[in-house]
Amino acid sequence: MRTERNRDGSWNVWLSREEYQAIPRAADSFEHEIAIRLMGDCGLRVSKDLDVEPRHISRMTDGRHYELEIVAGKDTTGEHVDGKQRET
Repeated sequence: MRTERNRDGSWNVWLSREEYQAIPRAADSFEHEIAIRLMGDCGLRVSKDLDVEPRHISRMTDGRHYELEIVAGKDTTGEHVDGKQRET
């Protein structure tokens, strides 16, 4: 694990792939594992992770993969009034 202290006293933390892979395996429920994977593998923020519902997930045409649609995600450009839509 690599850490870096910010000027405001908070920390940035980077995990190795192996360190990250151990976290979902240690989750105490399937729901917690999914939440961890959505944040770690898909880049969702906690606030968006809590909003995910089954209707946001669809099977892709290859039949092997799934697609997650994020509605009203973070928009750093200021171009979208209700947030940015994103698929992952």
